[in-house]
Amino acid sequence: MRRLCAILTATTLIGGLAACSSSAEGSGDHTGNGGQAQQYDERQRPAYLTAANALSADQDAVLADMQAPAGERTHDYERRAVIDALRDHRADSAEEWTRAILDQVHADNGEAVRTFLEYTPVITTDAGPDGTTSGQSATGEQPATSGTPEPQRTPGGQHVAVVLDASGSMAAAAGGTTRMAQAKTAIGEFVARLPATTTVSLRTYGEEGGNSDADKATSCASTRLAYEGAPAGMASALQGITPTGWTPMAAAVRASTGDIPADTAGAIVYVVSDGIETCDGDPVAAVKEVAATGAKPIVNVIGFQVGRQDHEQLKAMAHAGGGQFVDAQDLRAMRRYWNDDAQRISRTWRNWRQSQQESIRQQREANSKRVTELHDQIVKEFDTERGRATEVATGLRQAGVFDAAMQQGINSELRSRRQAMWRWTSDRRSDYQKDNNRQHWDAYLDTSRLSREQSQEAYDRARKQFREYYQQSRP
Repeated sequence: MRRLCAILTATTLIGGLAACSSSAEGSGDHTGNGGQAQQYDERQRPAYLTAANALSADQDAVLADMQAPAGERTHDYERRAVIDALRDHRADSAEEWTRAILDQVHADNGEAVRTFLEYTPVITTDAGPDGTTSGQSATGEQPATSGTPEPQRTPGGQHVAVVLDASGSMAAAAGGTTRMAQAKTAIGEFVARLPATTTVSLRTYGEEGGNSDADKATSCASTRLAYEGAPAGMASALQGITPTGWTPMAAAVRASTGDIPADTAGAIVYVVSDGIETCDGDPVAAVKEVAATGAKPIVNVIGFQVGRQDHEQLKAMAHAGGGQFVDAQDLRAMRRYWNDDAQRISRTWRNWRQSQQESIRQQREANSKRVTELHDQIVKEFDTERGRATEVATGLRQAGVFDAAMQQGINSELRSRRQAMWRWTSDRRSDYQKDNNRQHWDAYLDTSRLSREQSQEAYDRARKQFREYYQQSRP
């Protein structure tokens, strides 16, 4: 007959929780069938560890017992058949009798216990428009990973890239000052309203050489990254820009790709110009290239005091970048546009956050429900097992196979065993729930649990979502 050695270890270590009195009902042979009823003597039990030590020291034995195969009559249980099968069994202790009974009725819980062990309650969100994230991979049951994890990226935030025309025409008079001065004012005010978590960059074009034919080659090759970093540092960088040359807009737009952090969750490029390309480039094609890069930025084009004959190219650029063309004829118009866009960005973030908070709440509830289901399934099976084992022990005692004291000992073994298993499942459930609760809205993304592919999928979803929210909020 199959014997569950794990039970011997687990119940021996834990079984001292209850003492059983000895019985003086006789000392005949232990045949159980026609002979005198078998007696139980608690002095037969070995020395025990304390219950507290047993539960911590023998978790492996408890777990092995929980995953042991089903008993011989678990799936077609019939009390009388089990009693008949054990009538002629010989055993000298409650432990041995417990093992014999469980060989017949052991719960078929192996798969449920393994599922419980492998379950990983996680909450996932896409990286947010400002880079704030909360969670890991998709919710569900995941086997533990092994081996050395791949290097992971740290999520970036939202990025705003300004590509500013520094050609000679930006020095033209406007509103008592120059176009460049007014553009600097509007840009500075807009950037100052951005969240501190946003990164910004400032790229100029046409800032070198002059606007004569002799200087065309030099000027058309000029584009530089004037600033990158936090919004607070943009103002001083703007002051150092002087308009002078031609308009290599395509080259500058193309170069702006490198100004956007590769791991940013959302990006917007603002191209500011008072005219069209003058260096034989194709700015529409350049915008298409930029919009297709990893960050999937939206490209907006602000035409400052641009003649109507130049609108077509600038509109085509904005269309290619999924953005908006703005015809700003003065500082007031530029300020109005950028004030509206700052609010639009805030709404984008708010809408994204609300949708993710609801997703997090639903995932949290689903995780909690799943953990409870797994716990309850295991406990239910073991309670059924214990109930069957107890009634079999009662039947064997009533049949005269052993005495009442032996039955008491068996019940004590079953009770201690059930306590150890209940403690394991409850502790496991508690750990899962604590882990689930830690993964709340403002928790940072734990990329150690994400594969490179999963991480990329999260970024792709976030960028798509950012574009949708932003574009839907436009007038």
